[in-house]
Formats: sequence, C-alpha cells, structure tokens
Amino acid sequence: MSQIEDEKFLDSKAHTPCQLLIAAHYQPEATSFPEGWDMGNHVDIVLELRKRGYAEDIWYKEHPASFMYTADIIKFTRVGTSRSIAYYEQLEQLGCKFIGHRTLLPIEGEMQFMPVTISGTIAIERSLAGLHTIVTGYPWYKGLPGTLQLTDLDSLTEIKEEWVTPDPELAQQAFEFLDKVLGRKTMTNTLGFGTGKPLSDDGDREVFLKEFDVLLNSLKKL
Repeated sequence: MSQIEDEKFLDSKAHTPCQLLIAAHYQPEATSFPEGWDMGNHVDIVLELRKRGYAEDIWYKEHPASFMYTADIIKFTRVGTSRSIAYYEQLEQLGCKFIGHRTLLPIEGEMQFMPVTISGTIAIERSLAGLHTIVTGYPWYKGLPGTLQLTDLDSLTEIKEEWVTPDPELAQQAFEFLDKVLGRKTMTNTLGFGTGKPLSDDGDREVFLKEFDVLLNSLKKL
C-alpha cells in the first residue's frame, strides 16, 4: 500500500475533475456502528460506490484519532480491532488511493472533492458552507440539507457540479435545520465528550448537574 504525500495530493486536486474522497471514521465507536447500520464498513461502502457506476480513483483518508493508541477519558482506544493490512489491501484493490491522516481538507477553495462519510461532522461543516456530502449511515443530523443518502443515489457516473458549488441558500437552510434540532436542547460538555478535555470550572459543573437532572426527569416521564 502506497500513500500519496499531502502536498502532492493538494496540488493535484486543485487542477483535476472532482473525485470522491472517503473521510474514514475512528473505529470502533457509535459513529460507525450502530449509526452506520449495514454501511458501517468502508470496504462495503466502496463496493456500493462502484455499483453505482463510479469508475474513477477513490481517495481515502483516515481520521486522525485512528492513530491514537490511548486518549484522555476513554484510555485505550482499541482502534486496532478494525484495521489490518488485509483491510487496506482490499481497499487498494478496489481502486482506493491513500492520503495522510494529517492532510487538511479545506471546505472552500479551488480543490474540489466530494466527501463520503458514514456519519461524520464533515457533512455538517460542508452543509453550513452550502456544499453537499454523501452520507452512508443514519447520524443524528439525518435530513440535514446538503446531505445525500448513498442508498438514494441511483448513479454516480458523474459528480454534479452543484454538489461542490457553494450555495448560500443551502447554507441558510442547514443553519435553520441545526438550530431547530439543537436550539436550547444541548448540555454543557463538562465531561469533555468528543473533546477529551473536561471543564474544570465549578460554575460549568453546577450548570451541567442541573441540566443532567432535567434530562433524567424528562426520561422518567416517557
């Protein structure tokens, strides 16, 4: 398995037609299974892309967290249970090309690529920028304007220009969707979920405990 140098990838993609790029997930965790359902494996995802007529190279980028053996809060990540040499060889045989996990994927600019994600936040970032993203799983933001469910796409013989062209109206629709879903419904992240950095301020902790009580009482009423 060979890996394309980050600079070479960025330079080449600035002057070539749009191609698909799999923004791979940190595994194992809920964002790949169960949220991925029957599309929680990248090999299966590549096969589905090929079945829909996509014949070009598929770029593949690992999530940076996949290289963490340990992490604050969760300790041992157990990421290695979902990766092997055979796994990468299968992807390579199916036409995947690999880029470094530290490569930054700019949301806007000359470089055009169409991300494919199981349930990653890259879809949220792009929707808020008025761009589209192919989603294979069933994340909490299902229905977000700008997301394209892979199973709803009959053909991928071409990547539509409108998918990678910023649309201010789409960006506004995405903002309104997220505001409706999240507005006044989130909790203070004192425990540091997703960030790995718990909050130490006593005031934040007090707010969190009150919010947590409200959550538990609401669940008891169901």
